[in-house]
Amino acid sequence: MELESSELLKRLIQAGVGIGFLPESNVRADVDSGALKTMRVQGCGCVGNWRWSIARTRF
Repeated sequence: MELESSELLKRLIQAGVGIGFLPESNVRADVDSGALKTMRVQGCGCVGNWRWSIARTRF
């Protein structure tokens, strides 16, 4: 699913709907607060700091 709003995507991730691929800067506050957890993605060929974001309660 492709969404235009990173805030909507983060809320869906927190609700347990799935995982998302967002720039680290977009999820930093959520990770710091414990709402989301991130995983590094190796070999994705992306420029910059991108992370898979998952709901903290899922893993």
